[in-house]
Amino acid sequence: MGMFDDVKCYYPTPWPDSQTRQWRSKDTPAQCLDQYEIRADGTLWHEEYESRFEKNEEAPLGFYIHCDNRRWVQMSEFTGSLEIYDADYTIIFWFRDGHIRDVVYYNGTGPDKTRQDMTLRDGAPQNRKDLKYEMDETKSEGTQEVVPQPLNGGSGEAPQAAR
Repeated sequence: MGMFDDVKCYYPTPWPDSQTRQWRSKDTPAQCLDQYEIRADGTLWHEEYESRFEKNEEAPLGFYIHCDNRRWVQMSEFTGSLEIYDADYTIIFWFRDGHIRDVVYYNGTGPDKTRQDMTLRDGAPQNRKDLKYEMDETKSEGTQEVVPQPLNGGSGEAPQAAR
């Protein structure tokens, strides 16, 4: 199964109880059971701390790890995808410079998940069919793959900030 981090999501989703759900991710940089937040303004935050080891013969591993000086730090340079999931839903966020640029929602997890009809682009809710997608027309209607076009208008060149 491997390690994961916990994520609180305050960003708007199609599910009214999403802010109270305990999300997990294996896409975060720490992967040490750390805490992350996706805030309502679309920014990503990480709870940083200093680790201190205390030897203790009665502890299961012979020591305890204490986390001191906890503080929330914005991950302003994070660029890439971040998938969060729980038992019922999966959300994939695309970040650039620490801000959400696109989101896709799924019902379910793993290979059986299905796309929601709503996605967000730059924070504005839109119906998916209103967004510019390239469709693979060779597949049947129920199994079409949807590939978002580049955010730079489809020129095929990397955005200036990414060069």
